[in-house]
Amino acid sequence: MKKFSIANAILWILILGIGMQCKDEDIERIDSDKESGSQIALRTFTRVKYSEEGVLEWKLNAKESYVFPEEDRTVFYEMKFLQYENGKLSSELESDWGEINHTTKKLELKGNIFMVTPDKKSLKTEYLNYDLETEELTTDAEVAIFSAGTYIEGKGLRAQRDLNTYTIIKPSAVTRGGQNPFQKD
Repeated sequence: MKKFSIANAILWILILGIGMQCKDEDIERIDSDKESGSQIALRTFTRVKYSEEGVLEWKLNAKESYVFPEEDRTVFYEMKFLQYENGKLSSELESDWGEINHTTKKLELKGNIFMVTPDKKSLKTEYLNYDLETEELTTDAEVAIFSAGTYIEGKGLRAQRDLNTYTIIKPSAVTRGGQNPFQKD
């Protein structure tokens, strides 16, 4: 039988003291049912990509991230995707939910999607696909675009990331002149 030493007593007092100071509110848990089957769950996720020359290409921030390595995909909640050209911001894309398929290099977005470019072109929709290689945006959902004083609503979209070239498949309303209805204060 081991003797109980003063050092052991002090160690136990420290362990119990630290344990008593912990509160439930200090523990932050990610609900595992939100994305079942993920092998990694992260809170306050940030990923940055630089070119081989060290120039910033994009930055992705998300409140929560779930990684599925065997399926080569990652799911994000409350995400913000910033893209850069020559180190300068070229587009900002926000969404409630997003999934990147790393094999196909495609990003699927759902819920409160808002995109803005530096020249103040903006896009709103509830569903959007983004091909990371071709930089093409597509959707079959309702969409609204504001560009150079023109506001266009419709269903379905094919566009380039900078919104310089876009086609609304079934336009339903066009308004010319006026201010951007999406503009954030």
